[in-house]
Amino acid sequence: MGLLTKASLLELEDGLSFFELISKHSLKICAVFDKVCDKYFISDSIGFDFDSIISSFSTVDFWNGICPKTEMIYSFSADENSISPFLQFFSFEIKDDITSVSVYKNKCDDKIIVCCNKKLDDKIISDFQQTLKNSSKNILLPQKNQPNHSFFMFKIHLSEAVNNFINQKFSSHDDIKTLAKKALENEIKNRLSCFFEKPGISVENNKNILAVFSLQSDFPSTLLISHIVENYKDVSATLAKSLKIDFIGKTDSFDEVSAFLKVE
Repeated sequence: MGLLTKASLLELEDGLSFFELISKHSLKICAVFDKVCDKYFISDSIGFDFDSIISSFSTVDFWNGICPKTEMIYSFSADENSISPFLQFFSFEIKDDITSVSVYKNKCDDKIIVCCNKKLDDKIISDFQQTLKNSSKNILLPQKNQPNHSFFMFKIHLSEAVNNFINQKFSSHDDIKTLAKKALENEIKNRLSCFFEKPGISVENNKNILAVFSLQSDFPSTLLISHIVENYKDVSATLAKSLKIDFIGKTDSFDEVSAFLKVE
């Protein structure tokens, strides 16, 4: 079976990844909270900086007060002065931009999706349920190439930079260290799908992000790297400076892109 055929089959798989969900519905500030023992913590997000991620630890009682029933959308707005309970989750850089919050708790009561500045609806919730079926899906295919465009391939060395950053922030025995590391890695990965035009993304050995962008063939690769780093400064300026990003090369072949993204 050819790689292009495999890629086509991959697109037909049941389930969505979180970065497919946010890309499909143009969600700019959104997070999934996972239940861990008697607390909830962000596991996946877009539009959150590091300070907001580590502020997300919250109690079951808090969420039972916010959304007492499962499988129901709850909406809050700044105009009605009802978003105040949520502001604890956002850093000073973000909270002034929040005008509305929409919340949905899944049937099993172990995951909550929180969407800001865009109201959750039945279509988003339906796709959110699909992400729960395929939470391990780690490949997003790029759009087909346009005339005079090429696929630019990059490797973002994620794990080492995040490990060093997290180790500076938490002691070795800190209970939230592992959770914060995973959430931060996911925010970094998700920003590629949300802030750039239909890239290809995969995660290599849980360590590196492989990214593919369809760009004008003469587009400077160094400029795109600068754009990526600049975007990551919104998560953490310190982390953004330490990320190593390699330009692997460019190609016109979708099969070569699929091989690079390790479509199987």
